Amino acid sequence: MTTGDDGTVRVWNLRARIQQHEPINGGGPLGTAALVADEPPLVAAAVRGGPVQVWTLDGQPRRPFAGHEGTVTALRAGVFDGVAVLVSAGTYHTVRIWDPRTNGQVAALTTQSEIRDVALLHDGHRHLVATAGDRVELWDPRTGEKVATLQSDNDSFATLTVLPGDGEHPQVAVAGRDSVVCQWDVTLGRSLPRTGHTQTVTAMAAGRMGDHIVILSGARDETIRLWDAASDLTRPPAVGHHGDVNALAVHRGHAFSAADDGRVAVWELATGARPRVVDFADWPDLVGEDTPFAVAYLADGDLVVAGGSHGTIAAWSLADGSPAWSVTHHRDAVNALATVDVADGQLLISGGDDQTVRVWNPSTQQELHILDGHTDWVTSLSTLVVDGRPIVASGGNDGAIRLWDAGTGDQLGPALLDDADCINAVVLAEVDGRLIVAGAGDDHLVRVWDAEHGKILHRLDRHTDEVHALALLPGPDPVLVSGGNDRTLRLWHPLSGRPLGTYHLPDAVRVLTPADLGDLLVAFGWEVALLRAAPG
Repeated sequence: MTTGDDGTVRVWNLRARIQQHEPINGGGPLGTAALVADEPPLVAAAVRGGPVQVWTLDGQPRRPFAGHEGTVTALRAGVFDGVAVLVSAGTYHTVRIWDPRTNGQVAALTTQSEIRDVALLHDGHRHLVATAGDRVELWDPRTGEKVATLQSDNDSFATLTVLPGDGEHPQVAVAGRDSVVCQWDVTLGRSLPRTGHTQTVTAMAAGRMGDHIVILSGARDETIRLWDAASDLTRPPAVGHHGDVNALAVHRGHAFSAADDGRVAVWELATGARPRVVDFADWPDLVGEDTPFAVAYLADGDLVVAGGSHGTIAAWSLADGSPAWSVTHHRDAVNALATVDVADGQLLISGGDDQTVRVWNPSTQQELHILDGHTDWVTSLSTLVVDGRPIVASGGNDGAIRLWDAGTGDQLGPALLDDADCINAVVLAEVDGRLIVAGAGDDHLVRVWDAEHGKILHRLDRHTDEVHALALLPGPDPVLVSGGNDRTLRLWHPLSGRPLGTYHLPDAVRVLTPADLGDLLVAFGWEVALLRAAPG
């Protein structure tokens, strides 16, 4: 059911995706509304500044409810003493429960603050009314007494919803101006904040999806988010980053993200849980604040490695989070990290604002090679073993892509140039026996070169803003994926340059990296998401 400023109520059949009846004329702009699921069903909607109007589904009017003074700010359907009722709230801090068939008032109470949303629930022993406004409160509607208040730093709640359950431990979800969806067990008095939205949450609903209880939230950040409400409220919440994500890495079911909030997070790809977070600025060897710009995984030692804005590269144990080592050889920020396998283990590759690419032995932290050639910041790295040789592709703010032999430190051929102002991301890959390298830039283009011959193959021009991320999804039919400030992922055939599809996201795409089985890990804004590969 929907209402709008056109003064109509419309009822929809979601399965058939059609409007069920002719629109009901409410006689003026309509605000909050509710559907009473009784026999026959009734529709109720509040006319702004007027009473609550009631109709049958086919538009036959019933007697309106005019018990409130001023505007009705919230309206919900519920059950009270076995009877289908409506609970409404008004501008004068009043809540009324009433029977829409008889128009009789069942109960009423007065609060001390503005009410923006209201709901009726049962704790297994008594009926309760939940109100959301400057605070979230529970009331006994029979006595008018306040039962509980949600403890929160938020001082403006816009919406609430009651979660389905067995009634023994009723839960509500509330949200508002601080963009946090808070799940509240009203019996235990515990709450679980869920972050992800970046602006005020304006609407919520709860229901069942298979065996799961879910919360659906919509916000002014133009996103709709689906939350699994089955989490134990005694567990620490899996809170996301609070700054733009700068880098991603993946290894055997784990994802690693580094962000402008100064933190490096470890995620479990199977569950989305975040078992560990390291605050980069808290490391013993770091002086002052440092922001992680790059992240990688080292199989030798089972270590996660991050590079920071002050030129530091630090490593810690994936198993327990303990610091392992840190070095500061770059003279400025470390923007990119990569690893490449060699006969006796792994090499660590780093690139930074000091215009250098550096090759390391991570076991000893010994610097093996300094690769000079770029004339501006090194922004991105990609590695590949080709005929037993560890090859590195580096992209820079000078618009150049350079290929290196990480074993010898030699540059392989001249730089790959094509009038690009800068290269924000680079991918080196072998496709159908051909070595290719792709680069993405601020000029909205994705360029693909034949890496062996230095020949430009394609200039892919579907993006409408800066392109910041690239990934190559391997498989029988490899796919090149690009993402940027136009909030799109674009899919391409890497050899022909043929566009394969577009995927829209709610924020600028910052990083892409392949995950297991053709999946794709995406960072957009503050968010990290795993996109599953479609079957077949």
